[in-house]
Amino acid sequence: MNFEKTIYALSSGSLPSAIAVIRISGKRAKRVLSLLVGHVPRERELELVKIKDFDTNEVLDHALATFFAARRSPTGEDMAELHVHGSQAVVQDLFTVLAKIEGLRPAEPGEFTKR
Repeated sequence: MNFEKTIYALSSGSLPSAIAVIRISGKRAKRVLSLLVGHVPRERELELVKIKDFDTNEVLDHALATFFAARRSPTGEDMAELHVHGSQAVVQDLFTVLAKIEGLRPAEPGEFTKR
């Protein structure tokens, strides 16, 4: 496993669902939030945000976002969570945008726990 790259994955249950939680962990978590949300929310507070495709400025979802600094996160790294609507379309669109960010990759099974 390569722990140099920032990882992302669906960390809630299977889709479709009411809410889907997307977890992002690693050095670029703050950068990801800045690209998608326009800023980094206050640490450990959920904030209502518009998640946008940074290339097209298209709004992907109105959602909740939060940030956890490495010293106080479940993974021991900077970590972000996006609590989005749990439709397959919303999550797939978000994963498509995340895949465009350099230094990011989908997490392998069990990788959040290993980190």
